[in-house]
Amino acid sequence: MLKLGHKRRSPNHRELYSFYVYDPLDNSFYIGNPDLNTENSLNTELNLNLKMKSMAHNITIFNDNYSSFIIGEQIIEPNPDSRLFSQAFRKFTNLNSTNIYGIEYQSTYSVFSKLTIDYTLRYTRAYSNAINDNLPFIAPLSSTLSLNYSIKSLNLKFDWIYNGQQNHNSDYFYLENKTEEFHLFNSRIDYSFWKIKVAFGIENILDVYYIEHTSINDLPSLGRNVYLQFDFGV
Repeated sequence: MLKLGHKRRSPNHRELYSFYVYDPLDNSFYIGNPDLNTENSLNTELNLNLKMKSMAHNITIFNDNYSSFIIGEQIIEPNPDSRLFSQAFRKFTNLNSTNIYGIEYQSTYSVFSKLTIDYTLRYTRAYSNAINDNLPFIAPLSSTLSLNYSIKSLNLKFDWIYNGQQNHNSDYFYLENKTEEFHLFNSRIDYSFWKIKVAFGIENILDVYYIEHTSINDLPSLGRNVYLQFDFGV
């Protein structure tokens, strides 16, 4: 299935009228621009589905072409030696010839009636020909493989999550840095009896040290986490 669409987005109050609003994500103060144009994009999406007895596949390929993408342009570079304001200063502006495109793949495989395998893969790029540079804070290639086993009131789930290395950083607008790939393993057990549901899980089983690409100041994400949950009246 092929879909074509056109989107228009009016600038919000922050983009129009902000006055030295600080954004910790890129360590910058933002200034609004009342002369901003409406953000326009032409959206193309191709969706393919394939179903068989025990398997189902879905592939989505998309491309969003922006003629007036709204983003903060640096007007004063950061100054680490300044005691008052070491941050950068940016003003919202419209950027032409900008594309956000990618692919998403999903599949489900029923090994037998009680065991299923789910797989998801996502990849997105964002680039502007107007400045010959990437757009900032785009998540890298990621995938999730899930094993689900259900029998009566018991459900077992095991996840393997992968995030790839991100090298497509933006130099023109932001001071991004490369983030390394990481693998996470999670598990969860759900059991229901009477009107009670008990869930026990372990996130980041191997206690991996990892940093999400959109993390503020490269703060690491949560380490190993063990939880026990009770729900009543289900």
